Amino acid sequence: MSKNELFFHKNFKNYSISLISSINSITISIINNNTYKIYESIFNIGYLHRFRLLVLKNNIIEMIKYIYSFLEKKKIKIEENKINLKLILLSPSINYPNVELILNKKNIINNNNINNSKKEINKNQIPNLKIINSINAHENLINSVSIFPSGKIISVSHDKSIKIYDNNFNIIQIIKNAHDNYIINVNIKNENNFITCSSDKSIKFWKKNKNEFQLNQIIENAHNDIIMKVIHFSNNNIISCSKDKTVKIWENINNKYQTISILSHLNKVHSILLLEDKNILISSGKDGTKFWDINFYNCIISFDETWCSFHNSLIRFNNDSIIVKKKNRNSFDIISISEKKIIREIYNIIDCFGLILIKEKNIIIVGGKSKDIRIYNLYNGELIQIIKNAHENSIYGFVQLKNGMIASYSKDNTIKIWSFNNNDL
Repeated sequence: MSKNELFFHKNFKNYSISLISSINSITISIINNNTYKIYESIFNIGYLHRFRLLVLKNNIIEMIKYIYSFLEKKKIKIEENKINLKLILLSPSINYPNVELILNKKNIINNNNINNSKKEINKNQIPNLKIINSINAHENLINSVSIFPSGKIISVSHDKSIKIYDNNFNIIQIIKNAHDNYIINVNIKNENNFITCSSDKSIKFWKKNKNEFQLNQIIENAHNDIIMKVIHFSNNNIISCSKDKTVKIWENINNKYQTISILSHLNKVHSILLLEDKNILISSGKDGTKFWDINFYNCIISFDETWCSFHNSLIRFNNDSIIVKKKNRNSFDIISISEKKIIREIYNIIDCFGLILIKEKNIIIVGGKSKDIRIYNLYNGELIQIIKNAHENSIYGFVQLKNGMIASYSKDNTIKIWSFNNNDL
């Protein structure tokens, strides 16, 4: 058994249950849809056989019987009626009874920790994302969308074009055949400059001349394979990552870019995240996530079990932590930057190509191969909303617009605009 394993997690109408097992203990957590953790207890496995009946003061779990040998078989059965929910952990042996956790729904919904009415909590704490508009933006899948400081919008696509829009998604400029092959990522430096990278292995620099952007500079054959992401660094320097298993640091010397450092992975690198205030560069790919000291370009620490599958699925969580997907698990790791360790997991997140953190609403929005949009509580990871088939194909990412709305973009060639609770209409 792994050191820390999500044994069971299930969302219900008014609450969710998680059982997390480790070598020596099992943790039971219950969280209601108003984002309060209403019960959590840790049991030492070595002593669990002594429990015949445990009655808790808050009546949330009415009994726990013989919690022990079910851990290896992982068989779960759910029975639910109008009053109770019964979680049955099926024993792997006829010598031991099944373990039953019986939850009183009324106690969960009306828990005393809730200080506001349900209506007020739904309004203030549980955002409801609704579709406002759908734009057929490109002739092929959209890989990246970004926002200028003024609020203008830019998108790049497999159709090799760059499109720039005003705040209402009216097209201002189209740059056709901007690259020789698919454009993977766009990064904005300021209102007058941005860079793009492509599967044609080049990095291109674009500068505004009068009212239109024009190609200003190009790095040919910057990598030996598809370039997944490029970002601006200090001054005019840039950083890029590629499926060729490398991250490259580029310095502008006499208006010509030269590689000053190459950071190596053992597999494809999908994304990079620069934390200049911490002097740390984070790179993530199929062999895990690495922290690099940007002063000496040495690897500080590696997390082999965490990796992002696309350049939009590695983000900063707060001043001292990042979010990155757990390898081969339906969860995300939150990694502390200062402590250099995993401090929490957010469970029950399915495939992920893109995600965005909306701090003012305390939520994380996730999209991926399933075509659904999922919204999770920022602090406890509870699922708040599912928008089924939000797009007709895989969702590659999100951006927050200047008006507070959210734009999602997809393999179905569209950009869709979403609003919370119709407050932005």
